[in-house]
Amino acid sequence: MTSRGSEPRSGTSGTRIPGGPGWYMNALTLLPVIEDLSEFRAAHEHDRALPVLEKLWGGHPGKAEPLALALARAEPTVRHRALLADVRRDLGRVDWAAAEYGELIDLCRGTAREAVLWQHLGKVHFVARDHPRAARAFALALALRVRGGAGRDLVASSRLALRRATLLIGALEWFPPRKEFPGGVSGGRAGPCPPTHPGDVGCACPEHLQPWV
Repeated sequence: MTSRGSEPRSGTSGTRIPGGPGWYMNALTLLPVIEDLSEFRAAHEHDRALPVLEKLWGGHPGKAEPLALALARAEPTVRHRALLADVRRDLGRVDWAAAEYGELIDLCRGTAREAVLWQHLGKVHFVARDHPRAARAFALALALRVRGGAGRDLVASSRLALRRATLLIGALEWFPPRKEFPGGVSGGRAGPCPPTHPGDVGCACPEHLQPWV
């Protein structure tokens, strides 16, 4: 999951999506990258997950795994379990990571954390190159964030991830059935919009997502 206590920075440049202090998101892989370790450490000096984040976001998931496993066993919070899932995702254990995120989503359904868990499940499928499943998860994260009034940067993050996945699919056939979307979003190219549109942050319905494909 994303690091705690760092506000995303606005704007996108090329393949770099500004993240927080000392890190950015790679727009092609949809994964975070540490670029200034000192700045990153300063922003997370009181975060117990800092050693895990350093190794994972530094490109060393093998070194991150024992640290993440120990943390999740000692403090099995949703965030710590999700971090372990992210580590194992990058180690190629995508089935395990997807199953773990499925459990966490069920645990947090209806809460503010559900959206970020769907977003990270989408990244698991994206890393596994299962782009249709990734797109479904990103669409659900986007719909939840829009409906919940999430910040523009979070909405933009889900929208960009959805765009990336759908570009790799090359078609709009990934839209899930109506029942999979929260807030009344329907599947299909011609489906109706949700009852309330969020205005300039964009709607999560298939018709309004088309320009992003």
